[in-house]
Amino acid sequence: RMGDSLATWVAAMTTHTGSTAFASAKRTMLVDDLSPGGLLEAATQFDPETLTPAIQAALGATQTGGRLAWEVCLPEAFHHDPNAKLAIMMPDWDVRRGRTHVDYSGEDVRIEIFAGRRELISGTWQTLIEMDDEEQQACGDWSEVCEYSDDDVHYLEIEQPWTGDMLLQRQIMLLRDDRCLLLADAVLPAQPTSSRHSIKYMGRLPLGPSIRDQPEAETREMFLCDRARRALVVPLSASEWQVGPTDAELNAMGDHHLALATKGTARLYAPLWLDLQQRRFKRKRTWRQLTVGDQLRIVGRHEAVGYRVQMGSEQWMVYRSLSGDCC
Repeated sequence: RMGDSLATWVAAMTTHTGSTAFASAKRTMLVDDLSPGGLLEAATQFDPETLTPAIQAALGATQTGGRLAWEVCLPEAFHHDPNAKLAIMMPDWDVRRGRTHVDYSGEDVRIEIFAGRRELISGTWQTLIEMDDEEQQACGDWSEVCEYSDDDVHYLEIEQPWTGDMLLQRQIMLLRDDRCLLLADAVLPAQPTSSRHSIKYMGRLPLGPSIRDQPEAETREMFLCDRARRALVVPLSASEWQVGPTDAELNAMGDHHLALATKGTARLYAPLWLDLQQRRFKRKRTWRQLTVGDQLRIVGRHEAVGYRVQMGSEQWMVYRSLSGDCC
């Protein structure tokens, strides 16, 4: 049983280069692991029928779409160990569909996001928070709040205590068939309070080595590109049009990072929506912050927020309660 579990984790952490998640080894450095009798072949021996096609699909040697998806038995596409504080999130095992790796064992979360074989985001997800213009610091470890997985979605929520009696709650949600990814931070008081402190937030995501930003001219979304467009990044809490006022901004920094900055009072929510489906990139699109009501009352952004994203005929809704009074 332990061998099966370890072998499945080996398969889940295998990237298209034959390396593992959060490792930078090139394929030429992994000849021993990839050769007959090497690590990957040895791992498949625990369950050849399941692990062989999984590893081959992760390496890009075979595809798991179409008939093959029904003809083989593949492991689950979501792997999370709350003790190791490591999560692997895949739409399915086929390397062409991309994957997301999350390591929250340190003070800062490390994250890798692949669109197919292209590494869009790679490195430390940095966070800066000020309360009443005083910089705050993380003062504890990350812990799991919630995990969920089914045929449609993989979801992981974690939290970390901060000075100023605050909590940073982080959501990573992968829409499997839609090939969209939600990355979001919520800054909340650790205890129920009526205090109205001002909060400033910045989240910084490191771009992959070959990725460059391509901002839109009139709106606030941004493409991530190499030789082609690989992802559309939408800052949901920002105003859509460049000419309008906004409390949130998405910018590409000179040190090869994306930075989402926003501000609020008492509580705030900072979401990024990544569309990884290239066939949608040329469609008309829009997004809006929605009005949220509770018991015939319009609630403030420090209580609950809602957003709508539309790409052509497809649309999604995001809702987040920031107060126990708004469920």
